[in-house]
Amino acid sequence: MPMFDTIFALSSGVGRAGVAVVRVSGPAAGIVARTMSGKSPIPRRAILTELRNKVTGEVVDHGLLLWFPGPTSFTGEDIVEFHIHGGRAVVGALLDSLGEFEGLRAAGPGEFTRRAFQNRKLDLTSVEGLADLVAADTELQRRQALKQLSGDLPRIAQSWRQLLISSEALIEAHLDFPDENEIPVDITQEIEIDLAELNQYFRDALAARRETEIVRDGGIVLIAGAPNSGKSTLINRIASRDVAIISEIPGTTRDLLEVTIDLRGLPVTFVDSAGIREASDAIEKLGIARTREKVKEAHIVLWLAAVDEPTSEPHLSHPNLWLVNSKSDLISFESADSVISALTGEGVAELLAKIYDNLVATRATGEPSLLVSRRQFSSVSGASEALSRGIARLKAGQLELVAEELRTASAHLDELIGVISNDELLDEVFSRFCLGK
Repeated sequence: MPMFDTIFALSSGVGRAGVAVVRVSGPAAGIVARTMSGKSPIPRRAILTELRNKVTGEVVDHGLLLWFPGPTSFTGEDIVEFHIHGGRAVVGALLDSLGEFEGLRAAGPGEFTRRAFQNRKLDLTSVEGLADLVAADTELQRRQALKQLSGDLPRIAQSWRQLLISSEALIEAHLDFPDENEIPVDITQEIEIDLAELNQYFRDALAARRETEIVRDGGIVLIAGAPNSGKSTLINRIASRDVAIISEIPGTTRDLLEVTIDLRGLPVTFVDSAGIREASDAIEKLGIARTREKVKEAHIVLWLAAVDEPTSEPHLSHPNLWLVNSKSDLISFESADSVISALTGEGVAELLAKIYDNLVATRATGEPSLLVSRRQFSSVSGASEALSRGIARLKAGQLELVAEELRTASAHLDELIGVISNDELLDEVFSRFCLGK
């Protein structure tokens, strides 16, 4: 797509609404604003005006027009926004009118934000934060995305990169001018201390991967157990509605049933599964096989054992498997990680609190973690690996190879913030955006 053509799109939600926002960005935006309104708009000041079709002169709507001349705009280009009534017919008529201007075309997904990136209004981590902010469903997701958008990571990454460059420059100077008095004869100890400290920063950021992924993508809790252990009753209690059919007939649940809730700002998907037993029914066997496969995705597996059968042993293996005695309304019995009655609700709130604490166990403070996307994890992981190799070569006295490893680590940090990027990477990042953003 041409970089300097003019694009337009509906930037607010699709469907009937009180107000809709249509955005135009590019060199022809000013002409569009003047032609449709018959006025010369004042920068960053809303004006109420009639908006007319360029060809027929028919009034499309009465609305607000806002003019943001570049480079002081979101995309860095000239932008005009039309705030109009949100009926489908009104929006459709305005989009049709814009399509009649020569040189205007409909924007692709994320194209406004991509132009902001290409015009250096946003770095790549801020772009990812913006995408996450638009997609945020819970409070923790909002806070984490806002931290990304605020630019904390690029500032920190630049400080990391500067330390690498300084160390590399000191090594290069020592290699090129070994006899100069201004350069310490033995620089390895000084550099090693700095690089070891930097690598610890990398490792700390990478260590929080589990938490950031859970906040961004949500946690998965698999509810497993023998038939009639109370799994379906529990998921109905958690969902506050009838998600699963409850029956005394063993094997009622044949497939995986999922419900996602907002658990104190954390999106958590609870999965009701088929009872684990030796089944003869082909469909029930398939349900049990799916349960075993789902274990691989789960962050926590709850193995429910009815209190009247407390010797029920888990038939699944998982590093974070909890034994939960269910049906405590029948018998008072405690020999598990949790004791609940899904029927009465006893112990369920306490179980949910334990689940929340476990899923965010790496969160030492209330602040969101630094790295969020897999791309960011990959870049910092690459930098850490290169730096580790550099430290090892430094201890071995291989200064020429140390400098090369530091350049590799620095390149990974450039990739992190988008200084070095490729079209395939950008296409993947911007594909998450909706039209008009």
